[in-house]
Amino acid sequence: MFGVSRLIEIRGAHQCVGGRSHRLFIDTRLNGIIAAISSRRSNYLCSEIWTTEPWRKTEKDLKDELHDIMAKLPPLLECFDIANCHTHAADCQRQHLLVADRCWEIDRLLQQWRDRVVSKFSAPLPSAIQMQTHSVSIRSSRDQRIYFRVDDYVEAYMLMLYWTTCILTYGTLHLCCAKLHFESLSSVLERLPDRTRVQQYAISIANSVEYFIHPDMGFLGPQFLSFPMGTALHFFALVDEPENAVYKRRLISAISQIDQLGLSIGDFLSSMLTTQINQAAGPAVKEEDSWQKRAQRWAGLDSGA
Repeated sequence: MFGVSRLIEIRGAHQCVGGRSHRLFIDTRLNGIIAAISSRRSNYLCSEIWTTEPWRKTEKDLKDELHDIMAKLPPLLECFDIANCHTHAADCQRQHLLVADRCWEIDRLLQQWRDRVVSKFSAPLPSAIQMQTHSVSIRSSRDQRIYFRVDDYVEAYMLMLYWTTCILTYGTLHLCCAKLHFESLSSVLERLPDRTRVQQYAISIANSVEYFIHPDMGFLGPQFLSFPMGTALHFFALVDEPENAVYKRRLISAISQIDQLGLSIGDFLSSMLTTQINQAAGPAVKEEDSWQKRAQRWAGLDSGA
């Protein structure tokens, strides 16, 4: 898949305007963006021309617009890591201010995208995804959940990616504000809008995994879970509070079920699951090997990285 992405990059955005070239670009784009997010480094998909030129003759849908927003995350994370490397106080503050401005810009785009989704669903954005059963004949916002059929997986996955983008954007915003104002994260949360509270999005992902591992989804559903689940687990690792334990167990249980199907959804998830089993079994895991430490290193918070 990444070889195909490299070939697309070499051909250029102007060659992805229509036909099969455009379709191939659309089909591989998200994987390339996720790879850039995971490495916390920008790639060609993050440049403006790759979010505009391929749609010169084609109108974007909600999925394309969300991917545009996600393409802004690698530069954001890269900029945040650079800010943390500065030793001069003035340079550090200037870089963190730039990161905060970028976070608020992504926040504006996320709000606009959410409003368009709410208009499409004609209901409030759900807090969880459930599999539609025979007892549910239409989509419903009852209990702030929305029920999807198996063939609605594109829209269901779109919501998972929205929650994941919120975690990465607002989590970075919180850390940036804490560094700028020399405050604790709890103090930062008191001053920011409720929509920036990361926990709600991680919980939404945890409460929605059953849809994607439902037997009717086959192998397709679990393949969608790697990025959202990994991001939610990163949050629960960094904010290791008792109230999050039930959601963390729900994610770990889902990983176990996927492993039983013989599917791999990423070395990070598997390694975190192994660590959890070892901890539950008794022998203590060395601090540098704990999943909390691995998450801190990925988020750019570990001074020893």
